[in-house]
Amino acid sequence: MSIKTSFKELTSRDNKIGGIIYFMGVIIITHVLWKILINGDENGHQVAFAGIDVTSFFYKISLFTTEIAWWTLNNIFMQDFKLNGVEIILKGTQSVTIIWACSAVKQLYMFICLILFFPHASWKKKILYALFGCLILEIFNIIRIDIVAFGSSMNMNNFDFLHKITQYGFYVVMFLLWIYWEEKVVNKKN
Repeated sequence: MSIKTSFKELTSRDNKIGGIIYFMGVIIITHVLWKILINGDENGHQVAFAGIDVTSFFYKISLFTTEIAWWTLNNIFMQDFKLNGVEIILKGTQSVTIIWACSAVKQLYMFICLILFFPHASWKKKILYALFGCLILEIFNIIRIDIVAFGSSMNMNNFDFLHKITQYGFYVVMFLLWIYWEEKVVNKKN
């Protein structure tokens, strides 16, 4: 019995531990690559990819995300918040700003890599599930922003706690999507 285990054996359809190791490995590698390639002001809008200014791209995504979150807050959750670019005005001068880091682009990139690099599925399944997962993650991101905005409108001191806890929620949702992928989509018995 060899101590060495190949990547294919580790991620085999029946190896649950290998699947978890694969999930964690891809998440860590994509996170490190993101940190190396993306340079951005965590409190603002400036962002660069490998030294190239991509602020405009991220600003458009932030603007789109803000508009959807504002719409759901006003039309589904019946709040009377105002919109000013990438800023949702809560009450008076209180507001939350949806910066580039709140756009879920990093989480979408991580999830796409997680699915597309998986060795035991057809490209058709990978692409379809990656799209499905991205839709779920986008919906989660809008709900996350709504929770942070609504909670902050009640008490601005809630912002940091709600922002952090819902950020970690992304990884929970990704892990649940991963479990579904492994158990129901890839490991489906004929």
